[in-house]
Amino acid sequence: MEEDEREGPKDSRASPALNKSGDTQSPPVYSSGYLFAGTHEIVIQHEAERYRLRITRNRKLILTK
Repeated sequence: MEEDEREGPKDSRASPALNKSGDTQSPPVYSSGYLFAGTHEIVIQHEAERYRLRITRNRKLILTK
């Protein structure tokens, strides 16, 4: 994987990333390191709800409302 792919997009409003075949229908891929930026928990706002995404001691991801 190339360096810029591991870092994730610089702007969350960026257009979907192209996969190897040039397909724009695949969802963008974000590295957990990019999303968490050194923390173990983030909050995702979806419409009127907030969700917590956290990394456990076993390095698993848990999403809670």
